[in-house]
Order: sequence, then structure tokens, then C-alpha cells
Amino acid sequence: MLNLNTALAGALRHAPTAKPARRRALVLGGGGALGAAVLEALLASHRFEAVGVLVATPMRPALRGLQAVADHDAARTAFAPDTALIVYDRERHANGRDGTFLRPEPAGLVDQAQMLMRACTTGLIVVVPHAPSLLPQALKQGLANLDEGAVAAMGYSHVVFMRMAQAGGLQGAAGPADGGKSLPQWLANWM
Repeated sequence: MLNLNTALAGALRHAPTAKPARRRALVLGGGGALGAAVLEALLASHRFEAVGVLVATPMRPALRGLQAVADHDAARTAFAPDTALIVYDRERHANGRDGTFLRPEPAGLVDQAQMLMRACTTGLIVVVPHAPSLLPQALKQGLANLDEGAVAAMGYSHVVFMRMAQAGGLQGAAGPADGGKSLPQWLANWM
């Protein structure tokens, strides 16, 4: 015989819900200061079951959750990311670590996006460094010359281009008295 309290408790209990599917992210351009920071943030967020990084030479990652992906075919078949990040950063020669990671070229943005689309990636984030003087010439002029519209039209559910804000320079930095600007306008220009 079923106890009335047990039946009522069972009726009030929420039905178990399925855990949301863990996602997979792939990083193209894990070298450089910016690439390393992106990898660190992705691994620390614990939002992804696995974070893959495209490598130019074989490596065995020691970090839990990080996987080395040997080439574009492996990205498509073995890793199958749902989110991809293309990180453009300058090359540095500090310790040889950056030579392990594949460094995407800005001129190949459309090809890279097409490869990721073939890998069934649904979200794409393109990351550009903060210091414009350290960028390759193509990135100094912005990615508009690389046909961002073609990438946006490929059918991704989310496409994000992250780049530094347009610097207006420091005109008016001497103070609000120069040029007759108001204090809020001077502060906005300065910031």
C-alpha cells in the first residue's frame, strides 16, 4: 500500500531534467599573448567539454580539457566543434611555444570560415588584438577588406568580430579649455 505522504512528495518533486549538452570549442591561433589568453579563458570557463587548438607540430597537452587538433580534416571529423574562434595575433619568438600552434593569416579568413562551416561549426568568433601598431598591415586597416560580409552570409547561427574600438586619438586631451569643449565631451574623448 502506498503512503499518502510519499505520493504527495513524489507529485511535488520536479521531474529530472537532462543535463545540457556540453559544447566543444576550436581555436585557430592559440599562439601569441592574445591566443594564450583566449585559450586560458575558454579552459577556465568550464563551459566547454573540450577546447581544441589547431597545431602546426604535434603536441600532447597536459591541461585537462585541452586537445591538440592536427589539421582541418581532424577538426571536421574527430573533434567536431560547435564553436570556433579565429585569433589573429602577431608572432612572437619568446620561447618557441608559439611555433607549435597554427597561426591563421588574415588573408585566409573566408577559407578558414568555410573550413569551419564544413566541420559543422555553428558559432564563429574572430578576435583581433588590442594594440594596432603590433598588427599585420591587413589587420591595421580592418578586416573589412577581407570580406566580412561573405563570412556573415555563410549561415552561421552566430558570427562575432571582436576588434578594438576605433581610437579617436587624444584630441582635446589637454583639457576642456582647449577648443571650448564641455567637461563631459572632453572626458569622453579622453577615454
